Amino acid sequence: MTRFGSDVAYEFSKANTNESILNYTESSIYGHMLEAQSQFYGDISSFMEDFIDGDNTVTLSNGMVIDPNSISGMTVFSTHLQLMSAFLEIVNNTFSFVKSFEQKLGNSI
Repeated sequence: MTRFGSDVAYEFSKANTNESILNYTESSIYGHMLEAQSQFYGDISSFMEDFIDGDNTVTLSNGMVIDPNSISGMTVFSTHLQLMSAFLEIVNNTFSFVKSFEQKLGNSI
């Protein structure tokens, strides 16, 4: 098992040669970034899977159930994606700021 970062940001372990497991804590900025990315891309993939399979309902990450075949369902989904995208952008910008701040702080010592 290998750890990176000062506050258990990443923890990798190898179960076998074919799969690796990634654990993270939400108490770190790295954990928040990973959680936001997995929610955003998870919503897109679950929507596409359900839509391609012909299901009449899609469940979003916030628990909302929508009908992708209706105009209101598509409107709710696109609004949900816009909000998730804005949240992901905030988290990514915060991560970039913290990373840049840590580098500047490290260079000043």
